[in-house]
Amino acid sequence: APCVKELSYFDSLQQKYASHNVKVILVNLDFKTHLKERVIPFLNKHQLSTEVVVLADQDADSWVSKVSSDWDGGLPFTLVLKQGKKYTHTSEFQSYNDLEKFVSPYIERKQSLAAKRR
Repeated sequence: APCVKELSYFDSLQQKYASHNVKVILVNLDFKTHLKERVIPFLNKHQLSTEVVVLADQDADSWVSKVSSDWDGGLPFTLVLKQGKKYTHTSEFQSYNDLEKFVSPYIERKQSLAAKRR
């Protein structure tokens, strides 16, 4: 599944940019009844360093538009939040570089001491 392939990209992104005020949160949309039999074993197997939350509310019509007016509820879906603004990506990332290219404009970079002295 595409989402599974992308997990390592998001995990790597979290590790690389943790010191840049970046937090990756993965949202699982499986049914609540699948939590013990599917979700937890999957997370244990993949040992992700990113936070994972389970959204058990299956009434997507009640919350999809609140997440983003640009989103129809389809997956995959990536949302970047920065200073109250939302930036969305609604297709699969083919590589880690593709994900980083999408996210990097919104990452606060810390200036090096050499750059500050100039």
